[in-house]
Amino acid sequence: MSVYSYISFQRQDQAWLKEFETQISQRSEIMECYLMTGESDYMLRIVVHDIREFRDFMIGFLTALPNVSNLRSRFALSQIKYTTALSHCPDLAIRTLRRTKKCHAIILHKLCFYELYIL
Repeated sequence: MSVYSYISFQRQDQAWLKEFETQISQRSEIMECYLMTGESDYMLRIVVHDIREFRDFMIGFLTALPNVSNLRSRFALSQIKYTTALSHCPDLAIRTLRRTKKCHAIILHKLCFYELYIL
């Protein structure tokens, strides 16, 4: 089950943001974490088995974090599309490849099509 949680903080000083990112990095339930613009400071994609496991994670970890002013979560009902291919912007695929050692790029010159596979 995928859950998207949006977190806002009372203050956003560098020391706190670094501490938050360190804590987030250590949690296996959190698949992705993004620093955001707009209403929320961070967006997390969390994967758990069921609603009970998410409740325990939310109460035991997310709401226990100091400095949290707002926490909103949304549940994905179904996955409509998922891809890691960057065929629409090959320059981004190449830059991503150069930055990430675990990626392979396949460049098909005849079709002018680029696809990025992440291992």
